[in-house]
Amino acid sequence: MSPAEELEALESALLRLLPTAPPTTTGPPAEVAAEAGRWEAWQQVAHVLGVRLPYVVPLDEEPVPYALTPEAHIAAAAARLRGLLAPSGARP
Repeated sequence: MSPAEELEALESALLRLLPTAPPTTTGPPAEVAAEAGRWEAWQQVAHVLGVRLPYVVPLDEEPVPYALTPEAHIAAAAARLRGLLAPSGARP
C-alpha cells in the first residue's frame, strides 16, 4: 500500500469514528464535563480532517458493516483511539 493510500485509509477510518450527534448537556456534572472534553478532542480531529461536528456521513461514504478490509492495522489504531476518548470506566 502506498503512503497516499495509507493516509486515505486512515482518514476514512477517522471519519467513521467522528460523533454524529451533539454532546449531551444533561446529567451528572462530571459526565457532562467528560462529554464536553471528548467533544473538544473530536473537534480537533474533525478540524484536521476538514469537517465539522456533528459529522454527517455522506451517503456515498456510508461504511459497509462487517466488511473485511486489508486495513486491519487501521482498525486496531481506531479501536485504540476510541479507548482513549471513551469515558473512564466505559468500554469503547
